[in-house]
Amino acid sequence: MRLPKHVRQNIGQNLWIMREARGLSRAEVARGLGLSLETVKAFEYGGPLPSAAEIQIMCRWYDMQVRDVFRHPGSWRTLH
Repeated sequence: MRLPKHVRQNIGQNLWIMREARGLSRAEVARGLGLSLETVKAFEYGGPLPSAAEIQIMCRWYDMQVRDVFRHPGSWRTLH
């Protein structure tokens, strides 16, 4: 089942927020996951989603919970 575009965009925006909060570049994430820069960029812009394993890895790098990936982006207050 394919998720609606607005849901994919929310997930992508959360991945972007979390990555930026940790000071990582898309290139660093792409290298770490063995993916192209374009693929990581697509994740953050609501394109195809990363696999569950890729989400878990990113969350470990970002020091975040997997559930944070699925939050509404407007619910973020501050990230430390």
